[in-house]
Amino acid sequence: MSTSMNMNIAGVGASKMPLKFVTNKMCPFAQKAWIALEAASMKMDMDMDMDINTDENTDTNNVSYDLMEVSLYGSGGKPKWFLQLNPAGTVPVLVVPVNDGDGGGEEVYPDSELILDYLADNTALGDESENSKIQLWRSHISDKVIPIGKRAVLGGSKDDLFQLLEQLEKDVDKNGPFLCGKDITVADCAAFPFLWRIQNEYNCLGDGHDADCDTPRLKAW
Repeated sequence: MSTSMNMNIAGVGASKMPLKFVTNKMCPFAQKAWIALEAASMKMDMDMDMDINTDENTDTNNVSYDLMEVSLYGSGGKPKWFLQLNPAGTVPVLVVPVNDGDGGGEEVYPDSELILDYLADNTALGDESENSKIQLWRSHISDKVIPIGKRAVLGGSKDDLFQLLEQLEKDVDKNGPFLCGKDITVADCAAFPFLWRIQNEYNCLGDGHDADCDTPRLKAW
């Protein structure tokens, strides 16, 4: 499956070549990178409509990316072209065309965190003034939410998970509407697939929630 989507990314438009995003839509790690790609596209489009932070030649910022989905399981295995990109066989993978002076080349980012790093550095999803907050939230998700949430789903203590969510509450920007302030960042993209799954499993972050979890800012987010 390949779907071409328009995307504006500062710093890579000069290549005039589409990015390639290889994913599986059911994988939460791939989902956070996909959300970041879509968020970067929408945010850059909004900035260009408002004439904010745009180059004089806006064509250099118009880039497309091709979404290619691979099966993670099945008798046929993973395609050879995918394993050549990422011998580990994991998704997501982002392939970025680069001008290397020898007719072109490409950079391969074979991990969701590496993709978020790239997008934070090259799109409006990164904010140097909020970098410490962004890194803190990314660490919260990778080091706390994912392992503790997984243990809860597999039959561990839900109380540990709910206590963690209440601890994270204090790090949600009080003015919002996003985790780190008024603008969406890679922190929101990293958090959403996992907190969404927790909400679906335990109904602890939405209106009329079932669980006793005091997290008004996370609920608003």
